[in-house]
Amino acid sequence: MNEISIDNKMVNKNTSGNLLLPAEKLPECWNQEERMSALFSSFCSKSANPQDWTSQYKFWHNLIYEWLKYTMRCSFSIIDLNEAFKRRDCTLLCLVTVIEELLRNNEIIQETDFLQEPCETWTAWSIDIFIKKPINWSFSKVKNYIVGQNTNNTEVRYIHLRIVRELGDIILSIADIKKDNVLFPISEIVEYCKSKTKKQISENTVRLVLEWLRHRKKVAFRKNFNSSSELLVKITTESK
Repeated sequence: MNEISIDNKMVNKNTSGNLLLPAEKLPECWNQEERMSALFSSFCSKSANPQDWTSQYKFWHNLIYEWLKYTMRCSFSIIDLNEAFKRRDCTLLCLVTVIEELLRNNEIIQETDFLQEPCETWTAWSIDIFIKKPINWSFSKVKNYIVGQNTNNTEVRYIHLRIVRELGDIILSIADIKKDNVLFPISEIVEYCKSKTKKQISENTVRLVLEWLRHRKKVAFRKNFNSSSELLVKITTESK
């Protein structure tokens, strides 16, 4: 069996069915009209009012993470966030700034960059990551990242790297439980994640996380020649 990669076209971009957090997971201020009106509005000048700016950003930073964690997804767009946090007639005017800041802090990455194939050699890959492209797979901070203009495009999809890392740990743990197995069908990994977390997770999300694990050389993909479409995942148990 030859090693292959996941076909990026197989990563479903459909984002219908967004869920809001349950009431017990929403911030206490969610039903406070005045406070929520301020949090939904555009950001004030950071230099003029750094305390309010930081408070507003921290609110959305934490809420987006909690929503992604609860819904077991790592990919999202501004459209998704608008749908998930729809509140009466309020319009979210602050999300572009939130996305820009998440990008600057290397907490998210555009999905197109996330799915980009790595260079063939380690040297070339390192040059590409540390010189040509400031976002990398090890989550290190790059200070002078210039945020692109795509943040105004509400359809652009982003990957939340902390969520990917957490879901990656869940996927890798299957090798500790099922030690007699070498290869796992993706469908089995999906069911394992559902069983372990007691939550629903889509195959699309699992494929995205597996792609990240492949970049980290934690997994490899094999074609199952006994099946017309089944893709098998080999999980590396060696510590690196």
